[in-house]
Amino acid sequence: MKFPNKLETKRLTLEPFKLDDVDIFLRFIENTNCVGIFNTILSNMDSDDSKAFFTSITNSYTTLNPKLAFKICLKEDERGIGSCGLKNLDNETGAICYYMLLPEYHSNGYAIEALVKLFKYAFSVLEIPKIVTYLDSKSPRAWRVAERVGMKYMGQVRYRDYFPNLMYFIIEKKEFEDQRNY
Repeated sequence: MKFPNKLETKRLTLEPFKLDDVDIFLRFIENTNCVGIFNTILSNMDSDDSKAFFTSITNSYTTLNPKLAFKICLKEDERGIGSCGLKNLDNETGAICYYMLLPEYHSNGYAIEALVKLFKYAFSVLEIPKIVTYLDSKSPRAWRVAERVGMKYMGQVRYRDYFPNLMYFIIEKKEFEDQRNY
């Protein structure tokens, strides 16, 4: 995947995490109200494990298979308010997306704005054919965001061994383009 230096929307910038962003990253993953399904994995990590996880993400940027992990920032003051990104699907063509916002920034349309920009980049530049996400059914805010960016709910699935009964959403490139041209 080709990693951009920055993506911009009207109100936001999406920037790759830098090593000195570890504190804001830890704030995101330690906040159970913004992490969603990753909470199960990340809640078992201590601070050192979380920092190692963060370093593995930033180190992946220079590999052939990077994890596109962006810090979502407000343009007005460059404050980090959340994160979104993509990771290649295991054994399939496409990507898994994730998104999270700190609770004080919910209900402003920021997650939708960030994901639309991320999806445009993924479909037009990276030529990814489909994007999926797995969401906890106890997070209605998260699945409403998925629906608002045009993803279709496909039912409940088990994701790996630690996530039973997750809501599975998908959007394909053609669907996304058709929605934007509507």
